[in-house]
Amino acid sequence: MKISLACWPSRLPGEAVAGFVAAAAAADRAGLFSIHLGEHVLIGSRTDRYPYGRFEFGRDVPWPDPLICLAAAAVVTSRIRLSTGALLAPLRPPAVLAKEIATLDVLSQGRTQPVFGVGWQREEYEACRVPWSQRYTLLEGNLVFCRNAWQQPVFSVAGLEDVTCVPRPSQPRVPVLLALAPTDRNVERIARLADGWCPMLTSPEELRAAVTRLREAFERHDRDPDDVIVRAPAPLYLTPAGRLDVKATYAAAEQLRAAGATVVAIGLPPGLRSPSEVTDTIDAIAAGA
Repeated sequence: MKISLACWPSRLPGEAVAGFVAAAAAADRAGLFSIHLGEHVLIGSRTDRYPYGRFEFGRDVPWPDPLICLAAAAVVTSRIRLSTGALLAPLRPPAVLAKEIATLDVLSQGRTQPVFGVGWQREEYEACRVPWSQRYTLLEGNLVFCRNAWQQPVFSVAGLEDVTCVPRPSQPRVPVLLALAPTDRNVERIARLADGWCPMLTSPEELRAAVTRLREAFERHDRDPDDVIVRAPAPLYLTPAGRLDVKATYAAAEQLRAAGATVVAIGLPPGLRSPSEVTDTIDAIAAGA
């Protein structure tokens, strides 16, 4: 089973960025498939608007820039894929987004697997002077720009003729996943533009139904449905002592795999007190695979 380590820097002991880089090195040594972290440029006061239940992170926890963290992780790893929870792609100018990811892919020698999303906080858009109402249009436009910049030696866009964006990624095609609700419009959006899907917490039955619809959409767009990447998060089970219950977590992960997930995300539990506990937990996750 392919496992992605969901790594929230705020759950790591010590300084957040250094802790993430150390966790990435440990996950690389342990043989996990990928590591990812999410993004917030800021946290507003209305965390009650979080659409997926209770927002479990306090407003003062760190959310370091994911692309900078992944660039640091690229230097201390050699095989693990470097991903994001959901990079807020509409908040970046398209040329900047394309350049950042291409640079990360070159630095990591072709190990990037970004996930784009639109987020849930209007405040982040207002802070970046980006229209909240245009988030899906900007998401699509930025991804199209990235594809052109990454794959074409010379391209034209937005009235500009014969422009280049170098370096281009090491991978012939950078796999981009979209973290969106599986509405009919979003399923078509993923099949038309992206390489896969990252759902939020979902039951195996819900996942199976959504993956079936996504595979059918890939076929409608003349794409091989077997190429669909689906990274689904496993629920986090803890022992009475507060440690990760690897057996229970993997039982849930296996249900998601059987329902169509090609990668299962397993998160680090809260309460890790030292770097050695982080490493031991990562090793336990890898051993379960």
